[in-house]
Amino acid sequence: MEQYFQACQNGDYHAVLKYIANGVDVKSVDSASWSALHHAAFVNQQSICESLIQYGANPDFGDHRAETALHIAITQGHEALSSYLIQVSSLHQ
Repeated sequence: MEQYFQACQNGDYHAVLKYIANGVDVKSVDSASWSALHHAAFVNQQSICESLIQYGANPDFGDHRAETALHIAITQGHEALSSYLIQVSSLHQ
């Protein structure tokens, strides 16, 4: 799983899609309770975030501190990604 999360952070779009095609659960979390969406949001990988959500990642999922990918994107100053996550979060509810 660590390689999957690393692919999300690195923006390796094709590898992420391959993991998903091979059955990786897009809702899985690492030992810090971060999902792939959290990892992608941390480094402003918007296309990865969009794909993860398209394949079922929950934009409203919070880690052990209840921080969502949106919280992380805002904290990191990723304005466009934050706007996108606000949009999909409101649609997800």
